[in-house]
Amino acid sequence: MYVKEHPYMREVNWREISYYKQIMNLPNVKLIHPSVSHNNLIENSALVISVSGTGGLEAAFFNKPSITFTDESGYSVLPSVYTIKSYSELPIAIKKSLKTQVNISDINKYVDYFEKYSFYSEQIDFHSELVKKFNMQIGYQNKINIT
Repeated sequence: MYVKEHPYMREVNWREISYYKQIMNLPNVKLIHPSVSHNNLIENSALVISVSGTGGLEAAFFNKPSITFTDESGYSVLPSVYTIKSYSELPIAIKKSLKTQVNISDINKYVDYFEKYSFYSEQIDFHSELVKKFNMQIGYQNKINIT
């Protein structure tokens, strides 16, 4: 399994080095540098697992199934996306996902719907700056323990 940090972590501060060392010490897990192309990783994968980011949606564009830990992703409506609530569900979800074929018509319907009911906004850049300043103000500390 390959693990890659979300590129947005660059904006909100990287996690503690001990966090990444814990990942590197897990059996059969490799930590990938954030500069490695996620498209290349997805293209050469059998399955993508994303906590909540867009990696699962991007996987669909490469005809890869995905697993996400939230149905708030917006793309969890795709049949090739499995949503789980806990790590204990992961082994079964992986087995099911690896047998799943991505249907291009499902992706096209999703994209059509998204284009029809969304709009462009420059607020995204504003949001990024706002989050960065907020995290600096509160002294952002990630308390996740993966063991």
